[in-house]
Amino acid sequence: MDKPLEGSSFEIHYVTGDLFKCPEQDALAHCISEDLRMGAGIAVVFKRMFQSVEELLSQKKKVGDVAVLKTKQRYVYYLITKKASYQKPTYENLQSSLEAMKEHCLKHGISRISMPRGRSYEDAGVPLRALKAAELLDTAPSILNKAAM
Repeated sequence: MDKPLEGSSFEIHYVTGDLFKCPEQDALAHCISEDLRMGAGIAVVFKRMFQSVEELLSQKKKVGDVAVLKTKQRYVYYLITKKASYQKPTYENLQSSLEAMKEHCLKHGISRISMPRGRSYEDAGVPLRALKAAELLDTAPSILNKAAM
């Protein structure tokens, strides 16, 4: 485990390893497009593993929202950061999606979220050419730190 970043109400721990082998109490999160295509990178793994595209579609979420699946073990968050899979996300859409996820977490008592970082953000639908990973990681703490998780 890498060094944690401390916030006023939570810590971020950078961990190297398989995202899908995180503790069962962790929610999972990744970025997708509103079209729910999930045809590349880590999104393909989420799509194959959780097989609930119809349930996600029925939620009728838009850019800036978060679609949520509940499995037996955990919540799975799909941060909708762009309209179509071929588009690039914006900081504003990412921020809005993170805020929507935070609200759901607070409402449901979720205090642990595992999500990809670094190079994985490109695979998760947030291209590094559009959003630098370091700046992206700075966004989550500033939003999530507004409320104790």
